[in-house]
Amino acid sequence: MKKVARGTRKIFSVMILAASFVAVLPGYAPAECITIPAGKTVCWDDAVAEDYEIILCSGYGDVVFLNRVRDRSNYEAYEGIARYGDFALSGMSHDGDARVMRVKESVTMPEHVTMTLTCLRWETDTYILAETLHWLNATILYGYENWYPFSMSCSIAWYMGKGSL
Repeated sequence: MKKVARGTRKIFSVMILAASFVAVLPGYAPAECITIPAGKTVCWDDAVAEDYEIILCSGYGDVVFLNRVRDRSNYEAYEGIARYGDFALSGMSHDGDARVMRVKESVTMPEHVTMTLTCLRWETDTYILAETLHWLNATILYGYENWYPFSMSCSIAWYMGKGSL
C-alpha cells in the first residue's frame, strides 16, 4: 500500500458494485465507510481522515474533511478540503477547498450552516458551490446548493461520517 504525504490531495475513483456505489481513494483499501440512505457507500482512508476532526458525506458521493478554526459565542468556522465523487461536469477537478460556518441559534434566527466549496474546471476556471443547510436530525444536514458561474442549483443532503458540527 502506497503512503501519502500529509497535505497531498488525491483524486477519487468511482467503482460500481451491484446496486450501490463506492467512492474510494485510488491505491487504498478503504479504512472507514458510511452508507447513506440513498444506498450509496462512501469510503475514505485513514491517511486522509486522521488530519481532520469532521467528515461530511453528501448524497452525490462528495466528501468534505474539516477542522474547526474558530469557536465564538454566535458561530463556529471550519476549513478543510472537498473531494468530489460521482457527479461532475466534464473537465472538473475532483478536489477543492471547503469553508463552513455554523451560525448558532439566536433569538432572531434558527441555527443553520453555510458551506462554500471550490473546484477548478479545465485547470483555469474556479467554480464555487454555495450551500445553505439546516439540521434534519442529529446526523443529517439538508438544503440547497448553488453552482457559480453556471447558476445551477439542486437540493442536497450531508451526512456526518465522523465528528459533529
